[in-house]
Amino acid sequence: EIAEQNMASSTAISSTPDPGHLQSKSLADIFLDPDSSFGYDFTRQGRIDQLLHRRQVLLQRVAILASSMGFNQDEASTASYSCENARHFWTVEVLPTWELFLKEKDKVGGDQQGSANAPIVFPFKDFFVK
Repeated sequence: EIAEQNMASSTAISSTPDPGHLQSKSLADIFLDPDSSFGYDFTRQGRIDQLLHRRQVLLQRVAILASSMGFNQDEASTASYSCENARHFWTVEVLPTWELFLKEKDKVGGDQQGSANAPIVFPFKDFFVK
């Protein structure tokens, strides 16, 4: 049993952890040094900084999505101003657009090309192309 614990500890220390997998405080203590070779700072401030950085990255993606949907720079900036604005943008603009696309796709029987008169256009194509 002790040998298995030692092997598990050495395996955990030798590989770079995924931040989402650090569940026990004792294991997290191993990786708390911000100058370690793991590249993560698991101190309280480091976790806060990581959260704020991830928030900023996601809000930038909201601005890109808004621009790709045809909104001007001011409207895209408003949508990506805060998480609350981004959620409102999702509820009011993105979700209805997606549901309309699915409804149109179902009308033509799921054919990707649509009919000759009304081809189905994926509404988020520009977002994925950029």
